[in-house]
Amino acid sequence: MKTLFHGLLLVLSVNTSFGASFFRAYPLLQEVVPHVSLCEGLPTPITRLTDLEKILGMEEPSGRLFIKDDSKTSAHFGGNKPRKLEFLLARARQKGCNRVVTQGGVGSNHCCATATHARHLGLACTCVYSPQLNTAYLQRNLLLSAKAGAVMLPCADRNERRDQVAAIASLPGTYLIPPGGSSARGCLGFVNAAFELKEQIERGELPCPDEIYITFGSSGSVTGLLFGLKLAGLPCHVTASCVVPDAEKTAFSQDIVGLFGKIKKLLRPHLPEVELLEVTVDDVTIDWDHYNEEYARISGEQADAMRLLKLTSGISVDGTYAGKTFTALCDHVKANPALRTKKILFWNTFFSGLPTDVSPEIFSALQKNYATLLPKELYPYFDGSKTISHLDQGF
Repeated sequence: MKTLFHGLLLVLSVNTSFGASFFRAYPLLQEVVPHVSLCEGLPTPITRLTDLEKILGMEEPSGRLFIKDDSKTSAHFGGNKPRKLEFLLARARQKGCNRVVTQGGVGSNHCCATATHARHLGLACTCVYSPQLNTAYLQRNLLLSAKAGAVMLPCADRNERRDQVAAIASLPGTYLIPPGGSSARGCLGFVNAAFELKEQIERGELPCPDEIYITFGSSGSVTGLLFGLKLAGLPCHVTASCVVPDAEKTAFSQDIVGLFGKIKKLLRPHLPEVELLEVTVDDVTIDWDHYNEEYARISGEQADAMRLLKLTSGISVDGTYAGKTFTALCDHVKANPALRTKKILFWNTFFSGLPTDVSPEIFSALQKNYATLLPKELYPYFDGSKTISHLDQGF
């Protein structure tokens, strides 16, 4: 009976949208775009960072700094990824799939979020990994993914990872989720986020930002946000801080413009007005200066910026993604007097801490038993073979 009720609940919830600001703006889309509510923490909170304003020399009354804290999207596993998974996992259910497969670096927040939220929807999950530098959040994510029942396949490099994913995705009943959830459908999570921001502006929680800082990895969050800002009529400029090697990012036109066009194609049959939307180089600045030589490598400057944010706001960020973006924001404001008079929003995409159903005692037990939970290829991340940088600030 419990299983039957759970299955009925899933069916009924595929288009549940208590957190979907996008559907409030366009109610008819709710009938044609599959969506499941995973983010019970929406809208995520916005806080003015008054202490940081003073430290960075921002000029009142126009210069103001805010943070939108997406670490609060979900108590099960938050950050920016559940926003995308609300649309991707709903599509998997709609297609009748019983398994999803995705990929990323060993510490992938996306893989962990996918495994966690797929389990809550009754879907199996396979995560395929390639190596990266060791971090505390990496260890957390691997253990939480194992706890969620993910099948974990470590690979020697990105080429092997790609081939493994392709083979698994060809199996019947399997739904492929791209790295970072960055497909046109996944981008709808941040189209929705832009409308969420618009509602918060209309409620007076913050003025419309002149500038939004967000991390640029697989490009889905950035592109979805740009698309949503255009559709919602918010005239915000976006600075996207790139956290992956230049060799993996071809150009603004191929990454952002290409994905922007795919969102238009997905929505055009149901929302003809999107045909008028365009994104240009004037809408977004890509910051390449804070990548720091290697994915997940933390610099001393970034470590200092992360400590400053924690000290002044109580919010933790990671050194792979949000920490680098916050460092870019600080550097830009210090170097550019004009930015000190602007209204700036930092979009924190990192899930800090532990899920509410994982106590420190439970997590400690997972750490002690990593050898029984993980493939042997992942042991070096726990046995001291791959050390964690002394600049790492945990999760």
